[in-house]
Amino acid sequence: MSIMQEMKQSVGHLAQPQMYLPYLLLTTGICRHIRRIATGLTLDREHLLFDVISNMNFKVDYLAEPSTKKYFREEHLLPRLFPRESYESWQSRGENEEEIAIAETKKILGAHEVAPLPGDVSRELDRIAVVTRR
Repeated sequence: MSIMQEMKQSVGHLAQPQMYLPYLLLTTGICRHIRRIATGLTLDREHLLFDVISNMNFKVDYLAEPSTKKYFREEHLLPRLFPRESYESWQSRGENEEEIAIAETKKILGAHEVAPLPGDVSRELDRIAVVTRR
């Protein structure tokens, strides 16, 4: 079984009614890392910006090029729950992964707005509720 198949199978076990939401966030972050590693890097002239950098005589101006931004976003994972920092820096903040995930979960749930149901769906749910109360 490939690492991607194992990951998909393991994540499938998360869809439980008693799911701990911070754990789901942590698992999602881990899955993003695994998927990024399994995808690998694209190392061709275009992605390495060989021509762009060569044409600029190796100045740092290539950072302003649209292709730099495009390929940076494609190739570089910017994790929300697992920031890229030294162990000492992470340890000095005094937070563990669960605390960070709990705070992120509260932030997500606090900002979430439920879209209203279309009128016909709302009426049908009301009708079903009346029928089931009998």
